[in-house]
Amino acid sequence: MNAERIHAVARKLRADLQGTDLPGLIQRLSEAMTNMANAPQEASYQAAVSTLRADLGTALRMSVVNTMSPVDRQVLDEWGVRHLLGEALLEQIEAAFDGNQFTIQTAQQEVNRFVAPVQELQAQVDQLVSALEGLRIGAEELEPGEFEIDVLIPRAAVRDELGELGKEFGQLERILLPFVELVTGSRPGITIRSVGSSDFTLYMAAAPGVAVCVSKAVDEVLKVYERVLNIRKTKAEIRALELGESGQDAIEQAIGPLEGYANSAMQDGTTDIARTLVQEFKSARLPEGRPYQLEIEVKRSLLKIAERIDDGYNISVRVGELPPADEETVAEEDVDADTGARRELAEQVRAVEEHAGRSRSLMNLTGSPILSLEMPPEDQVGTGRD
Repeated sequence: MNAERIHAVARKLRADLQGTDLPGLIQRLSEAMTNMANAPQEASYQAAVSTLRADLGTALRMSVVNTMSPVDRQVLDEWGVRHLLGEALLEQIEAAFDGNQFTIQTAQQEVNRFVAPVQELQAQVDQLVSALEGLRIGAEELEPGEFEIDVLIPRAAVRDELGELGKEFGQLERILLPFVELVTGSRPGITIRSVGSSDFTLYMAAAPGVAVCVSKAVDEVLKVYERVLNIRKTKAEIRALELGESGQDAIEQAIGPLEGYANSAMQDGTTDIARTLVQEFKSARLPEGRPYQLEIEVKRSLLKIAERIDDGYNISVRVGELPPADEETVAEEDVDADTGARRELAEQVRAVEEHAGRSRSLMNLTGSPILSLEMPPEDQVGTGRD
């Protein structure tokens, strides 16, 4: 991870901590719980705890951390602070109230143990941002209306080998180019903005329409994979059974149909997704018959995306913040049409990425990959349907 990207994440986190007032909220909740523990019959203390608990819950649910891209969340993981933020912290707070051994005293102790770490986190983030600004290290933030596709590649997927990484870069280009042609009508080269190196991360510039198309494609594949994920967990649980050598046949007989269903679900799902994407995004510049051929290419790309998600990859789309639309300016005839179009596409990306981000945050890839997908032949063309 480069320093500019770390700076960008730190600034985003600082704004979130300040905007939600997380350090202040959790301290006030802890203090209110102490008062309630000392005077449990005092109605005002009970009301204060209830109000502050609700306010804290709202702040943590609204936290930008919940919908951060996988690349940004990786920074928080490396800092070891994910459990102090967003819905991860809310889950721990709520567990303190809902536990079987609940008393206001035990709940207060549980909540109080987060007060100092959250306050220290805010202080450290403030210091980090100040230090990076003092060293004149910029923040890797997109220009307003600029779009980017990010792919996080697990090191294990390329075995930390340069040659394998180079091959994977080529594979990723082949995966993305059908979407580029579908939207633009041509296949220009894909521009690399930068490369990160914690887990290998590729940051690529993208045309607005292409970014929206890829974002929707990944989100739809994730929806199918959520069903497959339950099968993957079940497979891991069956593998963990200690049945000895004599039980291996039974295990394989149990796993085989599960794997078959998972692969079938993804094959069928990507067929429908490809058809929908081609209908929605096909460029008017495509020659007659080409959309049908692209439907097959897009399906192949979707299957490869699914396999990579199964292997622990993360693919996300970012967009630079545009200034809010001025209602009076929008009404004028000289409105910048390109800016208006970019704003509309940016809103589409944010909406899709918010859903996809929540799906990714709920994923815990236990066990080994489960997908083994059959790719359409390279020379296969579309069906020619109307």
